[in-house]
Amino acid sequence: MPAPLRIKLSLSEEETLAELQKASSVPYRTRNRAQMLKLNAQGRNVPEIAKIFNCHEHTVRATIRRWENKGLAGLWEAKGRGAKPRWTAEDIEYIETCLREEQRTYNSVQLARKLKQERKVALSSDRLRRILTKKNRWKRTRQSQKKKQNQQLRKLKKADLESLKMAAEAGYIDLKYLDEAGFCLWSPVSYSYSPVGQQKLMAQTPKKYGSRISIIGLWQEGKSFEYALAQGVLMAKAILKS
Repeated sequence: MPAPLRIKLSLSEEETLAELQKASSVPYRTRNRAQMLKLNAQGRNVPEIAKIFNCHEHTVRATIRRWENKGLAGLWEAKGRGAKPRWTAEDIEYIETCLREEQRTYNSVQLARKLKQERKVALSSDRLRRILTKKNRWKRTRQSQKKKQNQQLRKLKKADLESLKMAAEAGYIDLKYLDEAGFCLWSPVSYSYSPVGQQKLMAQTPKKYGSRISIIGLWQEGKSFEYALAQGVLMAKAILKS
């Protein structure tokens, strides 16, 4: 049997180990080693300590030996220990750029496959999901027609509308607002990863199923709903006859 190991701690060493054990900024392995040393100094043997921490006795013995040889420095991991990360910050930036710029949705499985094919980085979908959710959220997308708009024409139309509003306020014209809304059997609902606080805009038109029903609405400022409804019906009849 290996010889029993027992250390003796001075008052200052006990206080230092107690502070390490409570410090949240210290790695948990270092905190565990500090507690192992305190238990050993209090009279606990190696098998008892190994049972408390649910680890092998060699781990406890190695901790005590490192304390005897290196002191406080022996409680920290040596540089270069542990598995090297299989991905870099540039890989995640590439994925986030694809999510932001490509007009399609991605789930974690599709992103992991894309990362492996295009960047030669093998990450599981679960691991990639945990990395992405630090800055992104899985949420519903929103349809947008901004890319189809003619911005110059939009500015001109907006200027025309302001002129019409001024004419209506002066009493020269009656300004009425006419708009169309459509109802259909298909839904554009889709989900993808988006930065926290933002919603991904989808410019593509989704597949359509079934027929579409369109309605026309007419509104005039200062008029009642019944008046606007009657005007809308008259407008719809006129359109149908034409």
